[in-house]
Parts: sequence; C-alpha cells; structure tokens
Amino acid sequence: MIDGLADLPAAASAPVCVRINAPPAALAGIMELAGQGLGRNGVRPAVTADVIFGGGRLLWQSDFADDDPTAIAAGLRAIQDAAAGWGGDAIVERCPESVKAHIDVWGREPSGMAIIRRIKGQFDPANVLNPGRFIGGL
Repeated sequence: MIDGLADLPAAASAPVCVRINAPPAALAGIMELAGQGLGRNGVRPAVTADVIFGGGRLLWQSDFADDDPTAIAAGLRAIQDAAAGWGGDAIVERCPESVKAHIDVWGREPSGMAIIRRIKGQFDPANVLNPGRFIGGL
C-alpha cells in the first residue's frame, strides 16, 4: 500500500466501504473530513480515487466492534452530508449491521424523489420488488 492509497485486494475485503461520487474539486474536502478518522481510535481510511471523474472509495479495515455504532454512523453521515453539500453523494456500500441500523446507507434523498416514487409505483404497484431497499426506503 502506498501511503493511504488502497490496493484492490484490500478494497474488496474492507469491512467499511463508502463510495464517493462528487465533483473533482470537492474530493479534497471530503477526503480531509474522512481523514479525521472514525471511532475512538480515529481509524483513518485507505483511499481509492479517480480525481478526473470525481469518484472514489473510502475503505476502513476495522469493523469498529469496540465502538459505539451510533458514533460510527454519525461519522459516516457527516461524510454523506459533506458530499451532498458539494453536489455529490456518498453511499455506504459496506458496514456492520449494528452501524447500518443507525444510518440511511444511500444518504440524502435526491431532489427528484417524487418522480422516482411515481415510476416505481407504475412498474411495481404491489411494491414487491425489494421493498424498502432503495433510496428513501423505496
């Protein structure tokens, strides 16, 4: 590993993974916030990033089993809020179930959520296709 940059095998096995989609100019601020670390010990993430297209992943190799899950969720939510504030999003791809119970892994609802709900209602009026597993509990 090169000073904070993750190799692909490490990325695949990280217990906590957040995918960032944001304008390239916003990545530095998001990474700075994430670099403050999570949990009691301030565990810092490894990073995979594509600064040209504005994407990347934050990868924590800790499962935070000894930490308060609400505190870990609050840290992840702060990253999601920062990404949204810069015009992007941060999706929690992997985290322990104890943390997932305290966070919406999709982050903030997009502004077009009413349209998305209507489309879903047209294609799945009985709401049988993965109910509650998408943005906004859709």
